[in-house]
Amino acid sequence: MVALHDRPDGTKLGSYNNVIETESDNINSDMIDKITAHSGVRFAGCFDLSEKTNN
Repeated sequence: MVALHDRPDGTKLGSYNNVIETESDNINSDMIDKITAHSGVRFAGCFDLSEKTNN
């Protein structure tokens, strides 16, 4: 996992969505399905760790 963020979902005070970022070679479609099956969790995508650290 590269990062885990919580972001307000905009519906009511204290209600958040969790955003998960992973390295590109550590996750498959079955894992994405399990992650997105939970309400309030969004999969942001797979990123090359070197792209994230160079910004």
